Amino acid sequence: MNTFRSFIGLSVPESIQSLIYHQIKPFQVATDCKWTEKNNLHINLKFLGKITAREADIISKYLDQQVVSLNKFKLKSREVVFFPNAKRPRIYAINFEFNQILQDIQLNLNKFLATRKIASVEKRDFTPHITLARFKNQPVARIIKELSEINYDLEFEVKQIHLYQSVLNPQGPFYEVLHTSKF
Repeated sequence: MNTFRSFIGLSVPESIQSLIYHQIKPFQVATDCKWTEKNNLHINLKFLGKITAREADIISKYLDQQVVSLNKFKLKSREVVFFPNAKRPRIYAINFEFNQILQDIQLNLNKFLATRKIASVEKRDFTPHITLARFKNQPVARIIKELSEINYDLEFEVKQIHLYQSVLNPQGPFYEVLHTSKF
């Protein structure tokens, strides 16, 4: 049985991708990290790991059923963050405000996937964010300070949810949209 890596997420509009990349451009050469490719920027709702084509079909049908009752909604950036923390950062990201619609989508998705035994329930609290970079080594304090001072001030409308396939290769991951459910 063939399987593939996948996740469910929200796409980031091209205009927002461009704004982000304009602001991080000065840091891309100066830091020892792997920057997320512009066209790979997204908000991950649920990493699924390896799934089958049959499971992808089940998930796609579920997403289509769920979006029928949803309206488009806006997401607004809140702050830049470092995971696990700014003293020993591994990830640099933009956090977004957590609204009720997004919370309901994520909770219902988690329950559905767990009851179908497609993915386990997430033990960590869900934090909507866009991962911008993964640090290979500890960055210098000046870089962390400068990155933390960037004010992204982003807002965009969410109109759809996607099932993605994640293909890993030496240059980095490539994300392909397998299914889109529009609100």
